[in-house]
Amino acid sequence: MIPADSDNKKTIVSSLAPLKLHYYIGKDGKPHYWFADPYECNCVYRGDETAYQRYQNLRLQQKMVAEQERAAELNQNAASQMNMYEPFLFPY
Repeated sequence: MIPADSDNKKTIVSSLAPLKLHYYIGKDGKPHYWFADPYECNCVYRGDETAYQRYQNLRLQQKMVAEQERAAELNQNAASQMNMYEPFLFPY
């Protein structure tokens, strides 16, 4: 994390596309990733391929949790509707 702790850095961070992952190929031939967050930390996150893989894993985990929550909500709604129409078949 590179904080925008000077006026010059704040100007640079505010001029970058916010909350969007970018990369460039360094002189070493490897990708280097960066992500500007002017809203929460007012900083730029910077990382290598390992950091990018961790980021992708976190995104995948968040997506899976959101899908599980949505499926649970749909199941709960369906069960509620069934109970509403068939109160004798599904007593509480």
